[in-house]
Amino acid sequence: MSFAEAHGSDALCWQKCWLKQSFSARSNPSSGVAPVLTDEIIQALGSTVRFVKRSDGGGLYISITPGGTARWYLTYRYLGEQKAISGGRYPDVSLEAVMNLRRARQPV
Repeated sequence: MSFAEAHGSDALCWQKCWLKQSFSARSNPSSGVAPVLTDEIIQALGSTVRFVKRSDGGGLYISITPGGTARWYLTYRYLGEQKAISGGRYPDVSLEAVMNLRRARQPV
């Protein structure tokens, strides 16, 4: 039994909706859309004294605590509710690795 058969077709909405516009624009070099997050920007955000959350589009964002701990998250929808998967700590998990993870989550 497949996941869709066990949980219904609405359970796989995130596969249908995942990264439609922002991902296709960012994955196409000719679109002229550059990634919002870079290593330099992330390092500059780490020096703040408050909680920071910055998105790169397509459900990918980084959360930085006042103590300087940064963690990647990928958001998706499951049964109509928004959920988030942790992608790991930055810089242990690089920006490039997280973007590859985001690309792997894109539906075919």
